[in-house]
Amino acid sequence: MCITLNFFMMKRYILLISAICNIAVTAYLSIETPFGMLDQRSISDLYTTLITPAGFTFWIWSIIYASWCILWLYILRYPKRIKKKSVRLLTIAQCLSTLWLIPSQLTYIPVSLVIMLWLVSLLFTLIHKKQKDIFVSCVIQLFLWWILVATIANIHQTLVFFDIYIYPEILSIISVIIGTCINMYLILKYKYIPSLVFIWALYWIYVAQNYPAVSIMTLSSAIVLAFAMLVSLWSLKK
Repeated sequence: MCITLNFFMMKRYILLISAICNIAVTAYLSIETPFGMLDQRSISDLYTTLITPAGFTFWIWSIIYASWCILWLYILRYPKRIKKKSVRLLTIAQCLSTLWLIPSQLTYIPVSLVIMLWLVSLLFTLIHKKQKDIFVSCVIQLFLWWILVATIANIHQTLVFFDIYIYPEILSIISVIIGTCINMYLILKYKYIPSLVFIWALYWIYVAQNYPAVSIMTLSSAIVLAFAMLVSLWSLKK
């Protein structure tokens, strides 16, 4: 009885504590650069890739952070609508989403990539648990879709770090195709809607980059995914 009560209290507040702590640390690292760190804009300039979107794209973190806080309020009202293991995994995922910034801003890009891949695996685990509550599911999906974009960008930065960023246009096109295929698979199999996040990233990559082949591929992929989302929405209505 005591253990059940303790978990009930933990579930009510652990996600709020985790969200606030991670948002605070991220904000601090964005404003201050302790221990010789660089800010993320400087990192992007130092490890330039053809997959880097326009700076405005990263405002999506504000939506993600807001969704974390709203999720806490939701769970406070409906504590039984999220599984015990999902709370633990989501809390770890929130921490990893901040932790990867530290090696990144210290220019330990490969270490950052390892943390990012761990984070992606956790979020995919949460997705495959098939959350019964649609709001909980959408919050996790929003988080996953953006981290997938960030992981692709981080892979490119790692190649630049090791000075093996060969044929960047071809690599960028391949990355866009792989990302699009992953999104198509998830849309068609699970009827997931938040691929809008990936479309958002593709559009701002299109805006930021001046390479015709990359621009055509990103815009084409965005159109294909938008169409797939409409089909998915239509099937859900039926």
